[in-house]
Amino acid sequence: MIKLTYLYKLFLLFLISFGIQEWAVAQNRPESLINKGNEFYKLKEYDKAGALYEQALKGKNKLPYAEHNYGNVFYRQQQLEEAINHYDEAARLAKDPKDKADAIYNKGVALTHLKQLQEAIDAYKQSLKYNPQHEQARINLQKALQEKKQQDQQNQDNKDQQKQQQDEQKEQEQEKSGDQKQQKNKLNKEQVEQLLKALEQKEKDIQQRMQNNKSANPVKPEKDW
Repeated sequence: MIKLTYLYKLFLLFLISFGIQEWAVAQNRPESLINKGNEFYKLKEYDKAGALYEQALKGKNKLPYAEHNYGNVFYRQQQLEEAINHYDEAARLAKDPKDKADAIYNKGVALTHLKQLQEAIDAYKQSLKYNPQHEQARINLQKALQEKKQQDQQNQDNKDQQKQQQDEQKEQEQEKSGDQKQQKNKLNKEQVEQLLKALEQKEKDIQQRMQNNKSANPVKPEKDW
């Protein structure tokens, strides 16, 4: 009886030990890590959620949900470029078209916040390609198209305004150049007039000297016979 009890205790200890090991393994399985991460995500504890998603992705068989949710963590932390990278990876790993559509849709949302509207439009279109019933993707696509139209119009207005300013500046420079040329011609004309006056005065001086010299000659006496 004693031996049976001892063996029974050993057996129970083995089961407990094995159970603990199995429990520990189960807790570290990607699915379990993702579920824990989701709990922290709901509590807005994004750093803890991200750490669990990252741990879930260390295995050989990466789950698209881990990539998608990890992307959401970066999105909430305003790290949009990093979020887009994980959405791309989630879409690549996903087998279900709807899962692909959801990941690409979230990529479109991040691109919209980055004001990369053409890329966002392409993402929404691709999302609808995998899931034509994705109503939010359809709504966001219409909004992005409208915003892109306004953006293009604003860019065109800015270009037109810039060109007008350049034309006005060029015209002002041409007018300034013309004024300088006229001023230069005016100066040349004044210089010519001054030169003519100087020549005229010089001629008068010469004539005056000639008259003075003529007056200074001695008068010849009349003949005395």
